[in-house]
Amino acid sequence: MISASVSIPSGSSFPPAAARPQGQKAEGEPERGAPAGAAGDRPGVPDSPQARQDQAKAVRDRKLIAELSRIDRVVRTHEQAHLAAAGGLATSGATYGYQRGPDGVQYAVSGEVSIDMSPGRTPQETIAKAERIQAAAVAPADPSPQDRSVASNAAKMKMQAQQQQLVAEKLAAAKAGTQDSAPAAAPPAKEAGTSGGTVHPGIASYRANGAVAATPGGQINAAV
Repeated sequence: MISASVSIPSGSSFPPAAARPQGQKAEGEPERGAPAGAAGDRPGVPDSPQARQDQAKAVRDRKLIAELSRIDRVVRTHEQAHLAAAGGLATSGATYGYQRGPDGVQYAVSGEVSIDMSPGRTPQETIAKAERIQAAAVAPADPSPQDRSVASNAAKMKMQAQQQQLVAEKLAAAKAGTQDSAPAAAPPAKEAGTSGGTVHPGIASYRANGAVAATPGGQINAAV
């Protein structure tokens, strides 16, 4: 055992050890058996295993909340970009999937926007619609694989409409050429008591072209 004695300077306010009640320490005197500067004497330093575990959990929770907040901002910005570009093609607002954080707050971690993928009434309308769908699908700064898939489907829709338009134009040109080369028909003889008149030559051609160019309708919701 190593013993040490401490001399009290003259004029000190500490009473002699014999004059103090047993077990009572003088002011400023460290606890017996507690080394100077022990962890429990320093504020903010855990002094037990449970306290250290609690502090580590608090650090993890703060990091998780910060990450969930970041993801929430990214997801909402992504879906709002889809909505802004889709305009009237959006069949609903953005819907989100949530995760509850350690603070009890629900954070958006996924989302989607449904848009109308049905073709237009004419090839021209379908082409214009497909271009808008493509723009809406890749509007976010970081398009997802699903976004790129929708854009690819819209590109196929546009290509098919362009082919339909080309076929309709060729049919119209062929019919116009046939009508130009045919001899003019004599006007029908008027019958007594009836008024004369002719049928507009473009009506039959227009209806035929319209029948060829028509595309099936139907609405398909595609999440982007």
